[in-house]
Amino acid sequence: MGALAWFTLQQTDSSLAIGGVMGMYLVTSVVASPLAGYLFDRGMRKRLLILDHVARGLLYALIPLLHWTDLLSYPLLVVLLSLAGLLAPLSTVGSQSVLPNFVRADQLETANAFSQLSWQLAVLVGPAVGGALTGLIGAPGTMLVNAALFILPAALLAAIPAKVYEGRQRERGRGGRAEGVSFREGWRFFLGTPPLVALTMASLLFNFAYGPLEPALPALVRDDWRAGPETLGLLWSALGIGTIVGTALWTRWPQRWAPAHTLGGVMAAWGVFTGGLYWIAHPVSGMVLLFLAGLTVAPYNVVALTLEQRLVPPHLRGRVFGLTTSLEQVGLPLGMLVGGWMASTLATG
Repeated sequence: MGALAWFTLQQTDSSLAIGGVMGMYLVTSVVASPLAGYLFDRGMRKRLLILDHVARGLLYALIPLLHWTDLLSYPLLVVLLSLAGLLAPLSTVGSQSVLPNFVRADQLETANAFSQLSWQLAVLVGPAVGGALTGLIGAPGTMLVNAALFILPAALLAAIPAKVYEGRQRERGRGGRAEGVSFREGWRFFLGTPPLVALTMASLLFNFAYGPLEPALPALVRDDWRAGPETLGLLWSALGIGTIVGTALWTRWPQRWAPAHTLGGVMAAWGVFTGGLYWIAHPVSGMVLLFLAGLTVAPYNVVALTLEQRLVPPHLRGRVFGLTTSLEQVGLPLGMLVGGWMASTLATG
């Protein structure tokens, strides 16, 4: 996404346009999440996960190819990212739904922590490599490389037997493909579980607080610090290093505080460290702040996701997680759009 943000900034010279592209990706993802959860509860989980990776790889490959043939416009870029957003919940909701099928109940938080670590390693390595590649071969070439890399997880997913995705526990005794699955059942369970409602609303607000960073950081790097994409990649990598260290520490000493205190403390710390970027005049200081932000934010997804998985029975996880993911992610596009507008306004003010 770093190369895409830089590419959009180069093409439009507008941080608001970055917020628009990223925001539409997340809007369509929000809309599609309940449907993705419904499909997962009906079965064919392996095929759905593979479909997401292959199709999104093709969509991302179209962006540089259309750019090189002078056929890419900003509206078309928004359309392509919107289609990718429609597919993304197949993996986000799907992985949350099927992960408990791979481990024992007492291993769930550790499994979620390792899952987060694998994603955070990508956040660590990806931006630095992406920033270097963008400086070397340009943003379009970097996006083409990124698109090709979607083939690897698709191949790994294909190697896992389909029955593993369904888990050891058959859903209400019906076998792998559930019949009579309805959206209403997921809504009823969600609304009838107050802790789940409270956790979802807290995550929505936290995502809104994170959103402005995506469009504002590229503008801050280029316009205030007079730096290039390599610096932007290092800043995202600093955040990634912090989350990796924080997750590793949490894995070593989990559950030292009540979940409510942990999640509240994480949100407060994120606001302090990312808000401090406004007062920073040098990229190195910014990297320190983003490292500290990542260090403190790391437990949030582990604790929140483990709580949700323990609250929701297996046969409802797809629909309930599709619903909660949709509600939680509403905050991201809103935050990105607000962040893009604020960056543009402050830059011209």
